[in-house]
Amino acid sequence: MALITKLRIPGLILAGLFSLQTATDEEKFYKTLTGEIEKYKKKFPKGIVYIQTDKNVYVPGEDLFFKAYVKDVYSIHPSLLSQYLYLILLDSDGEETANYIFKIGNGQAAGKITLHKTLNEGKYTFIDYTDLMQKGNPENVFAKNIFLKKIDIPNIFVKLSIPDTLFYLQEEAIVNVHLVKSDGKPFRNKSFAYIVKLTGEPYTFGKGKSDKAGKAVIKANLHRYKEDSTVSVEVTVIYTGITERNSIIIPSQKPTINLEFFPESGNFINGLETKVSFKATDLLGNPVDIEGQILEKSNKIVTIFKSLKKGIGYFTINPEINNPLKVKITYPHGIDQIYDLPEPFARGIVLSLENATNDFLSFKISDNRQNSPDFSHCILEMEGQLVWYDSFLLKNIFTFKIPVKDLPGGKIRCTIFDINGQPIAQRAVFLNKPNHYVEVNTSKNTYKSHEEINLSIRVQHHDGDPAPADLSVAVTDANLNPNWNNAPDIFSYFTLGPSTKENILLPGYLIKPTKEAYEIIDCFMLTLKEEKYDWKMVRNIENYTIERRIAKDFSQEIKELFQLGDYNKLVEKVETDQFFYKYILKDDPVLPEFLSVNKSILRRPGTKNHKLGRIEQLQKSLGSGNSILDVIRTIRPYELLGGDKIVFRELNSFLFQAGALIVVDGQKWGTSTNVLNALNPHDIYDIQIYTDPVDMLIYSGFNSNGVIEITTKKGDSGKDWSDQSLENQLSSYQTTIY
Repeated sequence: MALITKLRIPGLILAGLFSLQTATDEEKFYKTLTGEIEKYKKKFPKGIVYIQTDKNVYVPGEDLFFKAYVKDVYSIHPSLLSQYLYLILLDSDGEETANYIFKIGNGQAAGKITLHKTLNEGKYTFIDYTDLMQKGNPENVFAKNIFLKKIDIPNIFVKLSIPDTLFYLQEEAIVNVHLVKSDGKPFRNKSFAYIVKLTGEPYTFGKGKSDKAGKAVIKANLHRYKEDSTVSVEVTVIYTGITERNSIIIPSQKPTINLEFFPESGNFINGLETKVSFKATDLLGNPVDIEGQILEKSNKIVTIFKSLKKGIGYFTINPEINNPLKVKITYPHGIDQIYDLPEPFARGIVLSLENATNDFLSFKISDNRQNSPDFSHCILEMEGQLVWYDSFLLKNIFTFKIPVKDLPGGKIRCTIFDINGQPIAQRAVFLNKPNHYVEVNTSKNTYKSHEEINLSIRVQHHDGDPAPADLSVAVTDANLNPNWNNAPDIFSYFTLGPSTKENILLPGYLIKPTKEAYEIIDCFMLTLKEEKYDWKMVRNIENYTIERRIAKDFSQEIKELFQLGDYNKLVEKVETDQFFYKYILKDDPVLPEFLSVNKSILRRPGTKNHKLGRIEQLQKSLGSGNSILDVIRTIRPYELLGGDKIVFRELNSFLFQAGALIVVDGQKWGTSTNVLNALNPHDIYDIQIYTDPVDMLIYSGFNSNGVIEITTKKGDSGKDWSDQSLENQLSSYQTTIY
């Protein structure tokens, strides 16, 4: 059963709006719009995909396990129209290094890919889309960053840091160097070399030596440095014939911030108060927290603002045509750029959210249009269904409430149409009501090495009833696989839509958001692009035809979309050098206990993958997302009779009819393959196929149909599989334990 659960839209909300009288204009509008939406869905089917990988950090040559969930855009159900999943891996330069195709079944796909051992270290982009998505916008593909890094413990830790200062032309750039031995002690009187680079090209060279504390300072004169250059310093140390290196970027440019504005109803309207969400990012698209002022034409301060989280925040203004407003950033310091707010329209409406409770959403419509139409129509859309509608007269200011107490939580879109059926305002709202809870518990908090750990996983509806779920679970070594990736979790991505490129809050915040978190979420709602419906096309659906796109062109558009500029490439190269310090050791001092525990695992640069035995190959196949039936077919080809009976090809066709007998841990489970649904592939230790009559006599007196003998890890009491599996994985750098 799918992880995505069925949406329960209460019929009473819609039913209460109809009467036995002749259909009113608003009822006709609703029925017409509903019909047009259904035609639009059929003509323009859409889907989105989310990929869950077993971890974020890999070693070249390691296996990457994944599971894909493909969802219909217009509902919460799995997409049944997508047949193939396409995976593209781009390197740090944005160049394609590998591509794969997997079959999708019932909205899901799972498997593994081997990251070739010749791949360079660095950040890679894992891009995923389906055949159905090729008809849409390339920006809607799912992209996730993974990191390839040989996490070998260095002989010397080369730790670099810089003062919290911006360096300018003619100044000396300062880099602090700290050399530490692998046992955590300072490396005294050790010589090192360094290179100062301008935009990746060598600028000047130098040498230095650490003091008694293992520290030194590099001073680089930037007298010939151009303001548009990127300055980096690379330090190398040679010890016992091995070269250790690290590099860091010096903040020598004035910080550049991209600032986007998102008014609550989509536009600024003259004289109408508007809530404006903003989003601040740096040159690499990373969020930047800011503070600033809203200034009038005369530079008088109208209001001040401050981002709430990850560069996202809001302010409220009353725009005027003859008094253009501008934005000045006061923090971070040194930003001279002035940002102009868009010019307001003379006439229009503003749809604003006044209040949100568990029972009602309260909206306000402010209207300054002259000779405005008598009626406006309002609809509430959730997961592809219209769950509420009404029509009313608009006179300057109008307020209304929408009952939502019977609706599940998630994103709701409120849209206002004029009397001609044209959309004139829209507002997205997150309804704070958890639908499901997932709990993962262990019997205790501390375990010995190689000790068995039992995970207890519970999934419940919001009312406490058990909920079926299809889960993706991976257990990895947290020391070697830091959670550095900012990709959205599956709940955020499917709830908020494909324009959600990153997590704005910690996982779980959307399920039980605090008041502050809900305020951040509401700001974030205004920044999201809405591409579910093109309302102009919906209202004129008969006049539009589907445009065909060539798959090759779609793939090329994706690659161009993720091409990196020179600055991005340089930063990612430095980040690769800094990775161990930023994500493994973070800002902590060297931890001897961490090193002693992991040294034997990490320091295996010359380890060769040993040849896997039959059972190990079987385990690997079962753990790679293959079904039990697929694995049985690799052992011995068969045909399915009647849809659920296995028939091995070489046996006497006259005696096929009952199908092969399935035996699990010595117990006869019958001949229907449906019984295999009760088994978890990860729990299987061995599978044996018997077609010789002598062998089959063990389980039946006369059987010419074959026997499939399955032994689970629990049933194979003589094997310590957990230890064997762990050793096999670690010897090949496979740090995913389960």
